[in-house]
Amino acid sequence: MKIEHRSLTEEEPRAEAPYNFVQLPHKIVKARQCLPGHDKYDDKLCTGYIDCIITTESPTYIRCGMTPEFYRENGYKSFDELSEDQQKQMASFFFTKDENSPVIPASSIRGMTRTLLEIASYGKVSWVTNDKIAYRAVVDKSSIGSYYMEKVKNQKAGYMEKKADGWYIRPAQKLANRDFCTVRAKDINNIVSKLNWKFGGKKEYTTSDGKKKFCGVCYIYVGNVAAEGNNRITEMSAIKEKGYRQAMLIVTGYINGKKNHCVIGLPDKEAEPIKIQDSVIDAYKAQMTDWQKDYIGRDGVLVDGYPVFYIQDGNGDVVMFGHTLMFRLVYESTPFDHIPPEVKDNDVIDLADAIFGYALGKDEKGYAGRVSFTDGVLLPGQGDIWLNGIFSPHILASPKPSAFQHYLIQDKPNDKKTNRKILNHYDSKDGNEIAAAIRGHKLYWHKGNVDLTYIKADDNDVKDKKTQYTRIKPVRSGVKFRSRIYFENLREEEIGGLLWVLMLPDSYRHEIGMGKPYGMGAVKLEPTLYIQDIKKRYEGLFDGDTWLQPICKDEPKKYIEAFKKYIMDNISAEDANKARDFEQLERIKMLLKILEWHGPDKDKTSYMSIDKFKDRKVLPGPFDIEKHDMNSNKKGNRVNASNQERKRNRGNDI
Repeated sequence: MKIEHRSLTEEEPRAEAPYNFVQLPHKIVKARQCLPGHDKYDDKLCTGYIDCIITTESPTYIRCGMTPEFYRENGYKSFDELSEDQQKQMASFFFTKDENSPVIPASSIRGMTRTLLEIASYGKVSWVTNDKIAYRAVVDKSSIGSYYMEKVKNQKAGYMEKKADGWYIRPAQKLANRDFCTVRAKDINNIVSKLNWKFGGKKEYTTSDGKKKFCGVCYIYVGNVAAEGNNRITEMSAIKEKGYRQAMLIVTGYINGKKNHCVIGLPDKEAEPIKIQDSVIDAYKAQMTDWQKDYIGRDGVLVDGYPVFYIQDGNGDVVMFGHTLMFRLVYESTPFDHIPPEVKDNDVIDLADAIFGYALGKDEKGYAGRVSFTDGVLLPGQGDIWLNGIFSPHILASPKPSAFQHYLIQDKPNDKKTNRKILNHYDSKDGNEIAAAIRGHKLYWHKGNVDLTYIKADDNDVKDKKTQYTRIKPVRSGVKFRSRIYFENLREEEIGGLLWVLMLPDSYRHEIGMGKPYGMGAVKLEPTLYIQDIKKRYEGLFDGDTWLQPICKDEPKKYIEAFKKYIMDNISAEDANKARDFEQLERIKMLLKILEWHGPDKDKTSYMSIDKFKDRKVLPGPFDIEKHDMNSNKKGNRVNASNQERKRNRGNDI
């Protein structure tokens, strides 16, 4: 399985995204075995704490939690279904007592620290979804296009049927000896108003370019079907006429170039219903889009009697089904399958496991962590800490690993003869083996101290698409919080690992909270190390008139050097790759590159508009972005996107 991404040539078109990846390691670095117990202090190990001052360097937001009462009454509602007062309540920054005194929760600081430690310590990779991803590739010029069309070439039509033991598909009757026929969209315009629409009726909507369209299913009467070799119906009616037979018209969502709708026969009472396995039902539910839920129904086609298209495997089992002829399929392999076995071995205990602890399941013994984090509390006397009250940011899309040209290693150039992109997708194989690994650990680029205009959505967009927007109340840049990290019985390299990821040089920043694609959540950490003298702690109780506090500030250098040496002594030869010190390691250079402050040009790290995804442009590695910029500058060809284009591009993640 290939784990190294190919550098793009200067001529190749490249994707842009607010994120990039730190490549996977070739081998996990294991923690020292015989982990310390929790029942006593070991004076050969280190106990103490790290005080951290956290300063926001760009607007920062972490959503507040729901109270049990609020969750019971409103937890099932989407954000736009909440009342104005409820939305304001949900928009609050996380707090514990006073909503005007925001708190950075300990869990957020802990998660940020562990993520960076897993990368820096060459830990195992396990936080990757094992769910199958849905895909559709109509008129796609990359390798996935031919793969998809081969999979769906034998679609059949039928109707959903609910029985006591699950879901079935009852095949439809043939029309002129065909599984389905088509009718030109323009030919049904004259009878649309007379048709008897089923399952919630005709649903009208407006496309992104302002066209008025509709969708739905209804009974129709059909007469003549065109000559052999063409499955187009040329005679149709909304009412029964002599020589016509009843059928089902299926009008689905519009895409550019679509000119036909499908017509299928009525349920075949003589045919044997085909059982749908529960795993296929689960896959269908997982691939449902918001559009499907809005315009078909919350359950999609999982309604008794709903017309569907489906494909079967060689054994006759249903592989997948959907409401449209070109429905989404699911890959046979999952993103988790694309992690090399040697770096996802759950039996290996890495440094992150050793420090933070791990759980192996109900019947297996885990290990409690030796660190604990406190909330980041607001330091007093900072005046007005808020950015601009409550507002709606640009759409905060969830990660979309279906964009395999971004999320998977791409090691092949375009096929110049066919001009077809030879891209690795989730079912690509090298012989019988999975062809390529995931790109690695996903992190977001910094964008400097972005202002309100870069984050806030247009009010008209929010009004038109309120179901897609949320509301937030971020703090401004320059706000300071204090947190403390306690540790017990840590080895020097373990403390050093924590300190290395916390003590980034001045030209780097951490990231926390929501809105990272738009530059939010950049924070600067200033840690101070304190080591406790365990022997002195228990030799006495008082120090004169005060409690005995045998703890003193310590220099972090020796611990950080111990961590670096431990990693250099234990990484594989492939990971070392002739590097003489820790900061020269390729993986560490990638990590630091993405954490650079203020980050690359914003125009090179913004979301692309949806139409740009159709070309399947490959996302370059973290070092290639600025290299491309420098080459473009030399030639005088660099073009900066306008503010209007940036506005259009925000919020799109395929």
